[in-house]
Amino acid sequence: PAVPSAPPSWPLGFEPPSAGPSPLDPLVVMSSSLMLIECLSVDVGAASRGLPCSDHALTIRTDFKHYDRCMKARSVTLSDLGAWVIKCNPAKTDLASMIATGKAQQHWCVATNYRTGLMAAGQPVLFWVSGASRGLWGAGRITGAPIRGAVWKVPTDIDLFADPIDASRLSAVPDLASMEVFRSAQQSNPSWVSKREWAAIRTLIPIDMT
Repeated sequence: PAVPSAPPSWPLGFEPPSAGPSPLDPLVVMSSSLMLIECLSVDVGAASRGLPCSDHALTIRTDFKHYDRCMKARSVTLSDLGAWVIKCNPAKTDLASMIATGKAQQHWCVATNYRTGLMAAGQPVLFWVSGASRGLWGAGRITGAPIRGAVWKVPTDIDLFADPIDASRLSAVPDLASMEVFRSAQQSNPSWVSKREWAAIRTLIPIDMT
């Protein structure tokens, strides 16, 4: 293919060491690679918990048809995004102070990946607490673009629920049983829910997110 006349724009700190033009679209290259890694890690996580997973869980193949199916099955797109999910580990983050104020902290660390590149002000976000009391503890909105730094962070405005929605209650809902927080609990922020999952969640949460 023809080499573009101007250097492409590399997102989220993945810029190449030289500024010369590239014959490849960086967004396609980076996103495709990250989505392949993501779909492999998701299914490996499922396998470790005894959950059903596809046949690519433990085998990396050069079968591009298989790879394409994997990407389509696991990638996050704005057309299917219902809401982002920010996960909090109370063993590492002070949850008590947030409970006292009724608000989650404003800034949350996020991975430097294509998902973070999709985050924008106004998008809905759910607050998931892990551990013994795991479940949905709040909801709100992304308030700005991710903030570049040694550790990337995303600004949020999240209200905590008076009564968190327990994970067992969520998993009992057919449309929510396969949420990513159940399939890949160890994945870095941000996690996400699809539009179908978001529609089901909105019937359960005590906050009007219209």
